Amino acid sequence: MVAASLRFLQFFAKGFEPTEELVEIVSRVESKHPQVQFEQATLLTSLASESTQLPKQLLRRLLDSPSWIVTRTTYGLIGQLHEEPLRKELVQRYKETDDERERLILLEALGEWLEPEEAQLFEEEMLATKNQKIRQVTLNVLIENLDCPGVKS
Repeated sequence: MVAASLRFLQFFAKGFEPTEELVEIVSRVESKHPQVQFEQATLLTSLASESTQLPKQLLRRLLDSPSWIVTRTTYGLIGQLHEEPLRKELVQRYKETDDERERLILLEALGEWLEPEEAQLFEEEMLATKNQKIRQVTLNVLIENLDCPGVKS
């Protein structure tokens, strides 16, 4: 029922103002059920902006979910936020995995906007990797973020 309610809210979220009010309501939902968590992460991703502040325990619960789809959806959510410790965790997860799909998902999430340290990672990956998909994603993100401090043109 909760998952269906969150899905239903997505229809109203697109034009809803102020979004902070809806973010607060959605953030209060506490569930360990993967379907509820997925709908929650999806809705928050559509509502979030750089200035959105989400409870750390909510982000941690979504990021540590045993559900693959919930954690990967949460990557995108964290990519939109200025949550430095969690963004650093995404960078660490990127460095620790050899799975191409996982790396591409993490690059896309981090590429929403870049911190200077992240820009350096993207530049290093673009120059060092032999994987053409990763090279293309890093190049695209760097091109989209040329105005970011730390991106060399």
